[in-house]
Amino acid sequence: MAQIARVRTQWTGTPSAGSLSTHYFGPDVSVTTLPDIQACVDRVRDFWVAMIASIQIGFTWTTEAAVDVINVTDGALTGSFNTATRTGQGTQAGDGLPAQTQGLIRWNSATIADGHRLRGHTYIPAPMEGDNTLGVPVALYVTRGNNGAAAMLAAGTHQLVIWHRPILAPGGAVTRAGSTGPVTGGACQPVWSVLRSRRP
Repeated sequence: MAQIARVRTQWTGTPSAGSLSTHYFGPDVSVTTLPDIQACVDRVRDFWVAMIASIQIGFTWTTEAAVDVINVTDGALTGSFNTATRTGQGTQAGDGLPAQTQGLIRWNSATIADGHRLRGHTYIPAPMEGDNTLGVPVALYVTRGNNGAAAMLAAGTHQLVIWHRPILAPGGAVTRAGSTGPVTGGACQPVWSVLRSRRP
């Protein structure tokens, strides 16, 4: 039974209080230690730290202390680790772009599930007019995003994965088992994206 660790980042200062960014680590954490899970949290921290100079002042991120362990196949919660939280905030002053405008990291994998290659994404909130030129991110913004992606993918016992979620029948029976794909690379997109919701 493969299990993955879910690292959540809470945002404050955003127009929608309680916004979340979620990342999964695996491919299997069924036998692991707290230091290995903390290392996953710290790679998420390193990702956000790489971006703070491009995030508006007043927007704060904090990783949740509870890192839940999830059964890949059916999505059931199987355990939890109590980690040291990491926090930081944006440092760029000036005028912000519209709240729905976000930076975007696209994560790649070589795993194919249900006839398509698994892809993932991380939205980066609170971009600024100072990082915008002619309606697209400036080169420095993209560089910071790529540096953050590299930090997230740094070597460790566990690696960032994309979770292909299971499909459950109304009674809870699994009609399509979940699976994971290890992330092989990530890149900041040279265009702005629009975020409509943050999935838990």
